[in-house]
Amino acid sequence: MPLIKPVAAVAGDVVAITEDGVKINGVKVPHTQVYTEDPKHRPLTAAFTGTRTVPKGFIFVLSNYTLLSYDSRYFGMISVENVIEAGGPFWTTDWKPEGF
Repeated sequence: MPLIKPVAAVAGDVVAITEDGVKINGVKVPHTQVYTEDPKHRPLTAAFTGTRTVPKGFIFVLSNYTLLSYDSRYFGMISVENVIEAGGPFWTTDWKPEGF
């Protein structure tokens, strides 16, 4: 099933998954804690715990926009061969319209 997710780490980057969340190259990404179940009480398991270096030909996708994002925290790194298309930035300023 295709997903749209931000790429958080590429080959050579160091990813750590801990109880507190995800760190990329030593920098904690806010709102990335790992949950043990989803809202429907189905079990969730981290893809790995500890530190891994993203190997050549792989990416680590991660979204901290939604606390319960299903991303590489749970299904692991993705081969770039499985990437269908890459998107670009769609919001390039800190300005946000009223109400956001």
